[in-house]
Amino acid sequence: PAGYVVACGGKPVEAKRTETSVTSVFESYKPTWRIDIAAAKFKMIEDEGSRIRVFAIPEDEGEGRRILEAARKSFRFYAGLFGEAGDFPGYAIIEIPEGWGSQAADFYILLAAAAFRDKGRISELYHEIAHNWNARAKPTIQRCRYFDEAFASYFQGLATKEFEGEEAFAKYMTRLRDRFLKSCEKD
Repeated sequence: PAGYVVACGGKPVEAKRTETSVTSVFESYKPTWRIDIAAAKFKMIEDEGSRIRVFAIPEDEGEGRRILEAARKSFRFYAGLFGEAGDFPGYAIIEIPEGWGSQAADFYILLAAAAFRDKGRISELYHEIAHNWNARAKPTIQRCRYFDEAFASYFQGLATKEFEGEEAFAKYMTRLRDRFLKSCEKD
């Protein structure tokens, strides 16, 4: 419907508008195994220099600016540690309702509303952006989700240390260790 904004991780090609509707066309930056599309009355906050777009629901527009700044810092930090993130065409951060679970994909992330609204959860953004630097297994090696999550979680810790200090890093690493030990008890 008119008034809605479509967000996805692809390259925006065109938006055909009528009085009552908008048809958005995107194309993939590269072949991918998935596509996520969100339509809402988003406010888009964009930094053309860093090629980062944040799609925030209207009541979180101000927090979307904070997310954009944290994303810029994260990309600079990780690039300083590991080099540039390869062929980087741009990046979209799309706010999703709480409880849906943040996740990363090629050139975009779906970021839970709580990470927008609770400044104490900004490290979720660090984690999802960190997936861009995950170690890549050879195609002949079977990977699992835990392989990717382990690297992104540790990189999240490094960003937490850089941006929030040694104490926040120690607290984060202790929480991960405790969660691991509890899961070992169950399984």
